[in-house]
Amino acid sequence: MSIFSSWSYNSTATLWAPTLDEFSEATAWTRSTISCSYMAGGRQMLSSQGEEFVPATMYYFESSDAAAPAPGWMIIVGDIAGASPTAAAETIRSVRRGDPATFNEGLPDYIVGTS
Repeated sequence: MSIFSSWSYNSTATLWAPTLDEFSEATAWTRSTISCSYMAGGRQMLSSQGEEFVPATMYYFESSDAAAPAPGWMIIVGDIAGASPTAAAETIRSVRRGDPATFNEGLPDYIVGTS
């Protein structure tokens, strides 16, 4: 985490990445945690399918491209120990990546909108 953003990412969120079968149904989940900031609601965004929506929660964090979340993943505030998403977890609908070269940072910043 860069020195510029380390002070702002003071919460933890749990992510679950689905393993999909041939029918695009989740058969298993891979759990991870991230340091982040978040806020309820947010401004209008576009989903990965091009639909406009107002996010339930917006998350802000830094991640390598390989570990970055994708639409369809589940996320919740806190370090949740479950191997699969809880009922309160939200679905990621939009992922925006910032350019780390803007401030000469090592990792890109991400903004994630959920529903």
